[in-house]
Amino acid sequence: MINIDNEKSLSAFLSANKDNPITILDLKKHENYAGILYTDPVDKDNDIVHFAYLRKHSLYKNRYIIKGGGKGNSVGVDSSKAYDEKDKLPIFFIYSNENESELCSVFEFNFVTGEIVKKLDEFEVPQSSYVIAKSYDLEDELYNDIMVFDGSVSFEDASKYFQ
Repeated sequence: MINIDNEKSLSAFLSANKDNPITILDLKKHENYAGILYTDPVDKDNDIVHFAYLRKHSLYKNRYIIKGGGKGNSVGVDSSKAYDEKDKLPIFFIYSNENESELCSVFEFNFVTGEIVKKLDEFEVPQSSYVIAKSYDLEDELYNDIMVFDGSVSFEDASKYFQ
């Protein structure tokens, strides 16, 4: 179990090499979850950014367990969906290390048909590393997800992404 208020505890669970601590770029708590954007010194030149989301443990106060995440390049915006049967709506962690715009556009898309359903949101983002947590009520929880873009993107332009 992880104490997210303690960098040593976070590093012990998230670092590939326990002797080299991670660098936390941003951490966002939201309801029963926390999202962490970080680099690991094991990655050469820190050119890979990692993201993990954690859920509060149901029995232990101020302790979390890792539920998901991944790694990718250091440019652009990405998202991860945190959801279980106890949640009313899924929580989406939207994160970036180096964004190219001051805005982020969020669309609902159906991953079976590959079609954009609708534009959900557009909001300002910081010019530094960030993690933002948002909830969206999707039309179809089973087959729909979100797609995020750097900048102000129209429905038409987002739809072209899948063509």
